[in-house]
Amino acid sequence: MADKNDEKEEKAKRLAELRRKYGFLGGRPVKFKNPKALLDKLFEYLLYCYEKSAPTTIEGFCTFAGITKTTFYEYREKKSFTSHIENFRTAVEAYFVEQCADGRPGNKADFILKNAFKDDWKDEKTTQLKGSFDVTGKLPPEIEALIVGVAGDVSEQESESE
Repeated sequence: MADKNDEKEEKAKRLAELRRKYGFLGGRPVKFKNPKALLDKLFEYLLYCYEKSAPTTIEGFCTFAGITKTTFYEYREKKSFTSHIENFRTAVEAYFVEQCADGRPGNKADFILKNAFKDDWKDEKTTQLKGSFDVTGKLPPEIEALIVGVAGDVSEQESESE
């Protein structure tokens, strides 16, 4: 039994030594070690877009920085990176708003805004129905009486409220 304990202790010592030497094992190293590194890369990307007249997108930045969109949004969850990520998202949104304002044919900026910024950009539809329909003789008598009774109650309530 002492041999098993000795083996466990030895293994624990080796793992502790590896952690000291290499840090925690597992996963890919972080791309941006601090918020300034992320900010520098964001500015580099914005400058690239300006010089190349390329669209400013989150996907474009991710490709430019060599990260996935998932990683991009995970940085937003880190408190010290949140403001940089949100400011960049605002810049991307502003870019597409400008594209909508230009009104060039075939421009899909409004579609992108509605799908990428769903909370703020959506179509509102209002449907108003007018008219009447006659259900007399088409429904069982008990249901017809119920509908006529409810319609009468609604009409009475409307005239009382006026």
